[in-house]
Amino acid sequence: TIPQPLGGRIAAAARGRRGGFSLFDLYARHGAKPAYLDQTFEARVVEPELAGRLGLRPGQAVFVTTSITYTEDGRPIDLRRATYRGDRYKFSLRRHVD
Repeated sequence: TIPQPLGGRIAAAARGRRGGFSLFDLYARHGAKPAYLDQTFEARVVEPELAGRLGLRPGQAVFVTTSITYTEDGRPIDLRRATYRGDRYKFSLRRHVD
């Protein structure tokens, strides 16, 4: 989800591109340079309407990620939510300690 009118400009720019591109690059070109994002990671039980699409039985585990991207002045510009099968998702990260 991208807020309007930024979403309209980004969609028009994306339609005109061939091959791969970075959505964050498009944001920056249209005056909304991403600065940081907040992410949540949550284990849940799959909802019945999504279970079939994921090849699961209702009640099985899924992993839900939600990401909100912000500009440097704190303006939210992107919301993404993804649901993964709990038996096919691997999470790893590298953290630097000061």
